[in-house]
Amino acid sequence: MTNPLLDEWTDQFEMPPFSQIKNAHFEEAFNFAMAEAKINYKKIYSNKDAPTFKNTIEEMEKADNILNKVSRVFFNLAGADSNVARQNIQLRIAPKLAQFNSEILTNLKLWERVKTIFENNSKMKLTKEQIRVTLLYHKMFIRAGAKLTEIEKTRYQKIMSKLAILG
Repeated sequence: MTNPLLDEWTDQFEMPPFSQIKNAHFEEAFNFAMAEAKINYKKIYSNKDAPTFKNTIEEMEKADNILNKVSRVFFNLAGADSNVARQNIQLRIAPKLAQFNSEILTNLKLWERVKTIFENNSKMKLTKEQIRVTLLYHKMFIRAGAKLTEIEKTRYQKIMSKLAILG
């Protein structure tokens, strides 16, 4: 079975092929997209080069493109045309997405790269736009628990997973 959510959408406006998308495609697409994003993030935090806007922030912006694509389609459909099958998918996928986001935003190596760029933005001669994007990433990591201890991070991740299920 091919998955239209994972294909490139080649029509003029890159619209999802809604007529081809079945509920059964979503979990496969989410699982693939999260695995792909984890690989992309690992490349970023494993990079031995000094953190720069280009090799960290720009790469993070692209790291979960497939996951964003799948999420946009699913959550729009789940909100506009909900049914029991989609609600059940949402119940199964929400904790996985919460766990994924927590893993990324509490990853010490990624946090250190973002923090380094944030703290050295004037030395790096970043543009105003780059400084703003870096600031937003810095805040996002802090708000997601990047500064917590490992024990606190584990507890935070469990809480976020539980909230995702309840939400």
